[in-house]
Amino acid sequence: MAIAVAATASRWGLIDAYKEIEQSEEFVESRRKHSAIESSINALENHRLDRCLDHGLDGFERYVALSVLARNIQILGHLL
Repeated sequence: MAIAVAATASRWGLIDAYKEIEQSEEFVESRRKHSAIESSINALENHRLDRCLDHGLDGFERYVALSVLARNIQILGHLL
């Protein structure tokens, strides 16, 4: 049994659709925000704040809050 017409989307049509989406202003802005967030996460990891040593959800929330506070103080120190 031979198939006359494939029922899949054209690969080139998908590429054109992706290009249109990726060139939109909203997509470009969100990509920039994403890289800024990744940079902040990397900065926390470099200062040994990548592992939560507290137990439970309350401990985790406290650890995250103190990590963000420590990073903000560090940024302020660089600015002064």
